[in-house]
Amino acid sequence: MDLKNFGQKLRFEESNKSKEKKIKELFMSIVDTLEYRFHSSTALFTEFKIDIFRYEEDYYKIIENLLLLHFGLWKTELILWYVYEGKDENGAPNSIDIELPTGETQTIKFHTTNSLWNFIAKLDKQLNKQ
Repeated sequence: MDLKNFGQKLRFEESNKSKEKKIKELFMSIVDTLEYRFHSSTALFTEFKIDIFRYEEDYYKIIENLLLLHFGLWKTELILWYVYEGKDENGAPNSIDIELPTGETQTIKFHTTNSLWNFIAKLDKQLNKQ
């Protein structure tokens, strides 16, 4: 048995499902981290009157603009709403009214970043069909 040529024509490809899962996990990590940092900064100011928002402002602008470049306007607006306004002071989800492609308005609460991702993916799929 000659193993000299073993694997030369062997190719591995990642499945689309695996790629989508990695993208979803990365999205959730980014949004969760952004949300955590924002709320940590807010807590510093609320509890100790330490204002680091001026220092962080440029970083938030960079992140927001990168989201805009990658996701486009409506997705970025929804992501940033989730980060900045998606939860009340007790951590309970706030609701948002969203106009669907059908023209109807739906009131939605995103309990997790996963639910945000699923909604964006579902709505994006609907919009791409039109």
